[in-house]
Amino acid sequence: MISIERLFELLSPRGLSIGAAAGKGVFSREDAMGVIAQVQGKYPVGVKVLEATICGDVDAEDALVKALTWKYEENFRPLVSAVLARLAVNEVCGTRVCPKCKGTKLNYHRNGECKLCSGTGKMLNTVEQLTKSFCDLSGAKITTEQFSQHFYDKYMSGVDALHQHEHDAARFAKKVLRMVGEEMGLAG
Repeated sequence: MISIERLFELLSPRGLSIGAAAGKGVFSREDAMGVIAQVQGKYPVGVKVLEATICGDVDAEDALVKALTWKYEENFRPLVSAVLARLAVNEVCGTRVCPKCKGTKLNYHRNGECKLCSGTGKMLNTVEQLTKSFCDLSGAKITTEQFSQHFYDKYMSGVDALHQHEHDAARFAKKVLRMVGEEMGLAG
């Protein structure tokens, strides 16, 4: 079975260059487009997160920022909403791989999840880093305590929502890929 990463790389402009292929058991670019279209029909936000994360798609990131900004505007002014949205999308779609586990999410020496990244495979921002980024992007001068008190919970709800959308889209894509693989006679 093809991986989720490979599925999205097949359609990425920066992805692998593949020639036309035909025959039984060959997963083509058109097959990938069909699978992603099915997933996008059910989980459009999750597909945008996967496109931004896997392919580095800036347009997908921008769409996520716009959608999350709109959601944050229920509680904050437009500038604050846009900054929080940008920070949340960067947290989820960024590529800062954990130096300890190298993105595997595991600590093989201790037989458990990596303690440095809490089993995410990515370096997470601290409240201090978030506050500094928030101040740099918004022009506001606030303390870490003020950021924690007024913005952190809403910021994390956005991060959690994006992760959930990503998980749901990936899970559904795997299900569709399994069905396609069975239909094509691929081992999976």
